[in-house]
Amino acid sequence: MSNPLDNIPAGLPPPGIIPNLVNPSQQGPTIVALDGIFVALMLVMVLIRIYVRARVVKIWGWDDYACIIAAV
Repeated sequence: MSNPLDNIPAGLPPPGIIPNLVNPSQQGPTIVALDGIFVALMLVMVLIRIYVRARVVKIWGWDDYACIIAAV
C-alpha cells in the first residue's frame, strides 16, 4: 500500500537538482557491506587486546571487561 506522502519531496531540492522519486538510488547494500567490514575489524582489535592483556602483559583490569561488554 502506497502512502500519498511517498510521492512528494520533503523539501525543495538544491538549485539544478531534479528529484528522482520514481526510482531513487539505493544505499542499503553499501551500508550493510561497510557494517560487516567495520564489525569484523572491531572484533579483530578486541581479540588482539584480549590476547595482549592476558598473555603478554598478564594484567587484567576493569577496562578489559568493559571492552568485551561493548563488543558484545
